[in-house]
Amino acid sequence: MKPSNALSFVIIPLALGACTTSGNSLLIFESFLTTDAGKAYKLPAVGVAGDYDSDGDGTNIVVGATQGPEDEDVIIGYDKADEVNDFEVRVPDAGGGVARASNGLELNANDLAGFTLEAAGSGMYFAGLSVKGDKIAIVADPETNGYDYQTFGAWATGVNTSSGRFGAVSAGAPTPVAGIPAMTDAMYAGTSTGLWVDPTGDGYVTVADFSADVNFVAGDIIVGTSNTLAAPILGAGAFMAASNLNFIGVGVGTVVGNSFTADLVATDLAGTMGGVAYGPNAEELGGAFTMEGAGGSYVGAVGGVR
Repeated sequence: MKPSNALSFVIIPLALGACTTSGNSLLIFESFLTTDAGKAYKLPAVGVAGDYDSDGDGTNIVVGATQGPEDEDVIIGYDKADEVNDFEVRVPDAGGGVARASNGLELNANDLAGFTLEAAGSGMYFAGLSVKGDKIAIVADPETNGYDYQTFGAWATGVNTSSGRFGAVSAGAPTPVAGIPAMTDAMYAGTSTGLWVDPTGDGYVTVADFSADVNFVAGDIIVGTSNTLAAPILGAGAFMAASNLNFIGVGVGTVVGNSFTADLVATDLAGTMGGVAYGPNAEELGGAFTMEGAGGSYVGAVGGVR
């Protein structure tokens, strides 16, 4: 497919096989370089999620309380042709507990219309839609974005209805604590995607560039996004500049072991990011964030490579 300049949820169906995530078939994820056709993998994740009400057309959205950043799980399953035929985000109950797809997103072979690979901003993303049109996912393509050990994305359920859930997630193979490098200036560069509800209640998909500067010795991190673009969550509207959503770390965040937190601020928005180093020696970094304020409600996820 020729990449377009806008994410469009007009999906070209793939040849989907049977769902492969039941029972003991889930394998531990190590790298996208080593996944196999016909297998399903469980990826440890950090994510944010919440509820919303709307008019069902991507407008007049009212966002409820958002939970996270917190531990979640992502399931990625492949059919025999090595195409993704299952993508799940499993979210804990509010207040903790077992992570469940019913609290997040489940796009499997029974209801997945397919994925299209789209160019947006500096990244390449898979746009996925359910057969009924009520679930969407925007997921960073590991191969074209250069991610061996992670992916990230945003998702929503209840699309074209009056209520649903939404979120963003970063998932991959966390770096063992013993594998954290003694680096004082580890620079990461990558991309971001998310969902933004503006002050009038209109919903948008966002993409942006992401950067992070990490001092693993001192336990410090600074994160930022730039060149943020936003497009209507429904339809095929073009991406437009949304510099009001660019953020920087407020002061310096904290790195503990293989994970980090950082305070964020943008125009009339403030919030928190939580994330993880990925790969045997922190070759990659990812996270999820939530922001609230007079500028609306904004959730997203990021990924970078050093």
